[in-house]
Amino acid sequence: MTRFVDQSIQKITEEIYQTDFAQDNVDLNIQEMGQLNYTIGKKLRMTFVDTFQDTDIEEWRSIAIKNGATDTCVRVNTSTGNIDLNIEYKGRGTMLNKKWILQFLSLATAAWSWYQLHLTTPAKYPLPIW
Repeated sequence: MTRFVDQSIQKITEEIYQTDFAQDNVDLNIQEMGQLNYTIGKKLRMTFVDTFQDTDIEEWRSIAIKNGATDTCVRVNTSTGNIDLNIEYKGRGTMLNKKWILQFLSLATAAWSWYQLHLTTPAKYPLPIW
């Protein structure tokens, strides 16, 4: 997953540099700040931003989603001219793992309950023979 995230972040950065936003902010610099603590993803920081609009934020989000991200959070610091983009990747693998864990726990609970019933009345609740 890390390799996918790295490639996706690189593509996102390249595509943002090709937007009208980047043309309007000629000194724009996009740096990768590191991994996100709360989910799979990375933080990008845009520095030397002079102007931006709401449509730019929507464009960044669409670029991120097109390159595999599931969500983006934008934080703007107008005093320093920095914009932080948290690009999140909440993949299907995480949900699939939770689904399998819940299914296993349900099956284990049912098997344990059947075994307890077997201990009380073995004739009524026989153990399966494989």
